[in-house]
Amino acid sequence: YRAVAASGVLMAVAAMLHTALDADAVFGIYTPVHVRGAPTMAPLLGPNTLGGFLAMCVPVAIGLALGEEDRSLRILAALASGVVASCALMTRSRGAVGALAFGLAFFVVLAWRRRRSGGSAPARSTEAAAISVTVLLVLGLAIAAWSDELAAQFRASKWDKLELIASAFSLAKQHPWTGVGRGAFASAFTAVHDAPGRFDHAENFVVQWSADWGFPVAGVLVL
Repeated sequence: YRAVAASGVLMAVAAMLHTALDADAVFGIYTPVHVRGAPTMAPLLGPNTLGGFLAMCVPVAIGLALGEEDRSLRILAALASGVVASCALMTRSRGAVGALAFGLAFFVVLAWRRRRSGGSAPARSTEAAAISVTVLLVLGLAIAAWSDELAAQFRASKWDKLELIASAFSLAKQHPWTGVGRGAFASAFTAVHDAPGRFDHAENFVVQWSADWGFPVAGVLVL
C-alpha cells in the first residue's frame, strides 16, 4: 500500500511540475502524438488514465494516514492524499472526478463501520478526525480552484458517455452467451450506435467484457 501511495505521489508531482513549466514533452524528451491539448502533461499521457490512476491512489493514502503506527508517516500520507486528489481534479476527467467522489464516500463508510465495531483510543480518534478534516480542506481548495473548468467540462459533454455505455449494453444483450468476440467491438457496435466515427471500447469495463465475451464470462471475470 505504501508503494501504491508513493507511486501516486510521484505521478502527481511529475504532472504538476510539467504543468507548472508549461511543458509540451514528457521529461523534455517525448512529445505526445495522439494526445493533443491535454490539461495536464504527465508520464501517463491520457487525462482519463492519469485521473483514474490518481483517484485509485487517494483512498489508499488516506487509509495509510488513518492506520499507520508511525506519526510522521501518518502526516506524510495525509499530505500525500491531498496532493494526489488535487492533481486528479487537475486532469478535468469526468470519470476521475466521479471515481474520486465515489471512492472517498465508500472509504468513509468502511472506515466508520470499522471504527464503530472495533473502537479506538480517544487521542487516536482525535488525530484521525484532524487528518480527515485536513484532507477535506485540501480537496476543497482544489475543487474551488478548478470548479469552473470542471463545470464547463460536464456542461459541454452532457451525458454522451452514459448514452454510449447504454448502447454498448444493448449490443451485449443481442449476444448474451458468447458476445461479439474480443477485438470485434468497433465493427459490431456500428449496428446499434449511429455515429460518424467508430468507438473501439464501451467506456465501461463490465459492459465491454459482456459485449466481447458474453454475460457468463463477464460475470466470472467480475468475480
